[in-house]
Amino acid sequence: RNLLLRRELLYPVELREQMLIQDAFELFLKESLISRKSQATLTNYRQSVNSFLNYIKGSIPQQDIDLLTTLTLDSYFLNGIQARNWSKYTQWTYYKNLNAFLNWCLKKEIISKNPLKLIPKPRLPHPYPKSLSEQEARELLQGINTIPWKYEYTRIRNKAIIMTLLYTGIRKSELMNLNFNDIDIQSGFIYVQNGKGDKSREVP
Repeated sequence: RNLLLRRELLYPVELREQMLIQDAFELFLKESLISRKSQATLTNYRQSVNSFLNYIKGSIPQQDIDLLTTLTLDSYFLNGIQARNWSKYTQWTYYKNLNAFLNWCLKKEIISKNPLKLIPKPRLPHPYPKSLSEQEARELLQGINTIPWKYEYTRIRNKAIIMTLLYTGIRKSELMNLNFNDIDIQSGFIYVQNGKGDKSREVP
């Protein structure tokens, strides 16, 4: 009853008595956009929730968020592992994104409890990052020189891209977002803006 009263104060008339998962998710996305979440994060949220919505289609009446249970979520993850052969990383990603959405719903008093809390969070293995040996790096750069590029400019550009990745260790998305003014030739630093976690840093 208190939940319905809260909805009457916060949400449009059509969402007050019954909040569908899709409706709640669109509100979550709008707030995430306002809080300046990256486009990659928003895309991950949408993929995770859409995957879940496709799984429960027809199993929850009109996909009412009040009827969402731990049992349904448990069944979804079990199906992903057994029938869809999810990797540990995929399972972890979907769990993380669904949990962020449901925690937001809890905070906004759209739901009275987060049904995902009773399902253990998947653990990710922590392997050492793979790196190229010095010889492998040399062979990679030599390979760029031997490829018959149509234009000399293409060869120089691609070699510069590979060398930047090799020598700085920045992420692919960070490299793609670099602007000319982000590179300080004199100091030898690259200024990475809006990196992982929306953080900026200088890279030698």
